[in-house]
Amino acid sequence: MTISRYVVMEVNYDHEILVNYIILCYITCMLMYGKVCLFLSYELTKLYSLLCFIFHVL
Repeated sequence: MTISRYVVMEVNYDHEILVNYIILCYITCMLMYGKVCLFLSYELTKLYSLLCFIFHVL
């Protein structure tokens, strides 16, 4: 029970780091390229949605 709880905490922790990384990349991209990166922001949104789905299933 304790081991499984620890694994879940690790997954959630990794997920938070990944989300923060994606948000940081998104903000940096918006500041650097403005409207040019609309496609990239769309791709990041799709990636984030996919990751949310995967982690909710787990």
